[in-house]
Amino acid sequence: MKFQLTTLLLPSLLPHVRASPRNTCSLNLLFSPPYCPLFEQHLPPSQRYHRNVRESNRSSNTSASNTAQPEQLWTSDPFCISEFCVWTDTYFASDRGISIIATRNLAEGVAKSEGYQSARRTRTSSAESQTSPKYEVKALPGRGFGLVANHTLIRGDGVISESPVILAQHDIEDLLGEREIAVLHRVAVERLPQRSRADAAALHGYGGKGSAYDRFSANAFKVYDFAGVFPMVARINHDCRPNAHFHFDKKSFTHRIHAIRTIEPGEEITISYLSHYLTSDERAHRTTSQWGFECSCRLCHAAREDINNSDNRLSRIQSIEAFFLEERQDEITANPAMAEELIQLYKEERLGAPISRAYGYAAKQHALVGDKAKARMYANHALDAAKLWAGPWSKEVAHIYALLAGL
Repeated sequence: MKFQLTTLLLPSLLPHVRASPRNTCSLNLLFSPPYCPLFEQHLPPSQRYHRNVRESNRSSNTSASNTAQPEQLWTSDPFCISEFCVWTDTYFASDRGISIIATRNLAEGVAKSEGYQSARRTRTSSAESQTSPKYEVKALPGRGFGLVANHTLIRGDGVISESPVILAQHDIEDLLGEREIAVLHRVAVERLPQRSRADAAALHGYGGKGSAYDRFSANAFKVYDFAGVFPMVARINHDCRPNAHFHFDKKSFTHRIHAIRTIEPGEEITISYLSHYLTSDERAHRTTSQWGFECSCRLCHAAREDINNSDNRLSRIQSIEAFFLEERQDEITANPAMAEELIQLYKEERLGAPISRAYGYAAKQHALVGDKAKARMYANHALDAAKLWAGPWSKEVAHIYALLAGL
């Protein structure tokens, strides 16, 4: 299918191009890298499309992904504006595909990583590949679509393991304008295989906006130096005190969701979009300003006295953690009682995953006073929670293993 340049690229990017047969050119976004000399001549040289494969190697009627070999990094030529390009691999994750918006060095670094190569070889890197999903996607009153458990899940049970379909370098907004970024995102989505293209297009953007960039911005998660979209994970709604938590597993290159408490059949699966330290007013501001919704969770709709008590507990949590971070700890200044108070505060706040921090502090405090039995007990609790909070390969887990080794 052929498209006209003026209908695909934002008109404001082409101030000198008029929509007439004399100054339009065709783009074939689905079957060849989008390139238009007319578009290029109205961009400064630093932002022109970089063709890394000779024109003689192309055919306007043949898909680049059809001729590429699995051992190659990319299945189509890059589309670039300045140093940022769209790099697409349609073989990734059981042919689910991925588009990466980044500089060449960063994109190749991702594609050559152990986790990425593992996901490229595996047949189970997407949420759709699960033979017996633990959830259903349902329309929920006042919440749009969400994921609902279809059988009992207990703490630690995996819910979803999903690979990204779009990754974008996190600092691109500091270096390119919004219009140029919007073009890159549109191309990134158009180059995905049909199923992933449809999944990305089905997501909701800010204020109901439908551009690829709007949908990406409203649904992306941080992944190291990137932001990434995981279409099924993006369906999970927010709760300030959720029943599930997520982390990115670099070994499998997937976003993993785990239950952090028992979830009953028919109960909605939720995660928190926010830092657990935020007070009620801070959370309300963030959800409305950043995502355009008013949180309807139980905590945000509690009685004012209960909300105030929660805010006071959060303030106390931050004070205790600041003390442990700033003070030079020894057997004289050690305070196991304060660490156990911190654990209780986390429990009262129903912070089931980040409680690993409190257990870690308790382990260190008891170790300082020579109580190795309690130190080991709390360190093991910290290890269990940290695997859900940050992932089994995280620095947090490595630090706890080091602590246990010294006890």
